Amino acid sequence: MVDRLGRLREILKQKRIGGFLITSPSNLFYLSGFRAEGSFALVTRSEAKIFVPELLYKQAKEIARNFEVMGFRNKLWEKLGKFLTGEKIRRLGFEAGGVSIKRYKEMEKAFRRIRLVPLDSLVEGMRIVKTEEEVGLIRKSAQLCVAAFRFIKKRIKIGMKEKIIACQLEYFMKKRGAQKPSFEIIVASGENTAYPHHQTGERKIRSGDCLLIDMGCVYKGYCSDLTRPLFLGIITNNSGKSLRATLSFEFKGKYKKIYQVVRKAQRAAIGKIRPGVRCSSIDSAARKTIARAGLGNYFIHRTGHGIGLDVHELPWVEENSKQVLRTGMILTVEPGVYIPGFGGMRIEDMVLVTKKGCEILTEG
Repeated sequence: MVDRLGRLREILKQKRIGGFLITSPSNLFYLSGFRAEGSFALVTRSEAKIFVPELLYKQAKEIARNFEVMGFRNKLWEKLGKFLTGEKIRRLGFEAGGVSIKRYKEMEKAFRRIRLVPLDSLVEGMRIVKTEEEVGLIRKSAQLCVAAFRFIKKRIKIGMKEKIIACQLEYFMKKRGAQKPSFEIIVASGENTAYPHHQTGERKIRSGDCLLIDMGCVYKGYCSDLTRPLFLGIITNNSGKSLRATLSFEFKGKYKKIYQVVRKAQRAAIGKIRPGVRCSSIDSAARKTIARAGLGNYFIHRTGHGIGLDVHELPWVEENSKQVLRTGMILTVEPGVYIPGFGGMRIEDMVLVTKKGCEILTEG
């Protein structure tokens, strides 16, 4: 934690920023080990303070490291303004993406003699390369996710509701150490698979459906993200007097073609991953594969994103990204095809950038 504060202070020094307000819960956690909505931190060249509502004071005091914990009830900005003036802070940076217009106006009023400087992705840029400890936690989060998928695949039955599948996945992961899902689990069936972020609902799965499961969990603060498509076919075995039906997950018909294209696109993209490669090259590899199959118009989102304390974070694996991969980055690769009125599918894996190439963390 001390090293992270030191790195942040060096960046602030280079930008000639006297102090920096941190409002992102994930960035707060990264620097201090404490996470809570409605709390924020101030880092100057000599001070590091966390401001929390009084009801969280004792909890923050026990958890936060390398920060002085300050409780507040009211007149926070006025008190903070006096502190900054006393510290002779002339330029105060803040996280541009985490401050509302209302909050900004409150800050302007309280910090009259201080220039407010919006800064984008300052701490996020520090988080982009993971430490060995972080990789270990993310690997565990990914393993929980894979285990949950294997569990549910054995228990899926025709007639189950999408939301019941989602509930069973969440229970499985929490029972084995996950804090919570890293996002609301997506279970889409049939025509619902045409919506990349379908809201899991009451629909019952049927024979001949494509079933899309997009899931993730949070383990000790770190997220995972995995998407798998399944085809629900029925095999009927006539054994003596009994007629037994079992599920076959082998893709058929149009779904088989789409699956083969998406799988090929994902493999092409993962094949590009190694230090020194631009994220745009990864996106391009997936996009060209799908376009050559005549399905380019149905690939409607970026190929992937970084993952860590947030389920979506830097780097962005998209067409115009200039970000160059470095050892220790972790990203998702998730090409997809979505045909309105028919359905679609996406295959998503988490990939660690290694010194010589990459490692798929969600293999299996």
